[in-house]
Amino acid sequence: MLFSPQAEHLKNDENYYFKNFDAKKLEKFAEDFVIIFNEAWAVFPGIKPLKKAQGVALFKSLKPIHDRRSIIYGYYKEIPIACREPDGSGC
Repeated sequence: MLFSPQAEHLKNDENYYFKNFDAKKLEKFAEDFVIIFNEAWAVFPGIKPLKKAQGVALFKSLKPIHDRRSIIYGYYKEIPIACREPDGSGC
């Protein structure tokens, strides 16, 4: 049983899907992170948009300690829309 009507909606809509981070596709996930970050945070005064190169550098620096289960990405029709850590905190 899912915990909310929103979760039930996501389960039943094939346009939404979720993926665990995959270090073999580091650049793709870094780019998706940049898109999500910029959509969520770069709209606020004083926060500069991230560039893809910054995201890739960040993810490469975390690679030695990164667990594939540590970030889950959400997509809607191939567009990255969210990322979460399994404990529910943001990424």
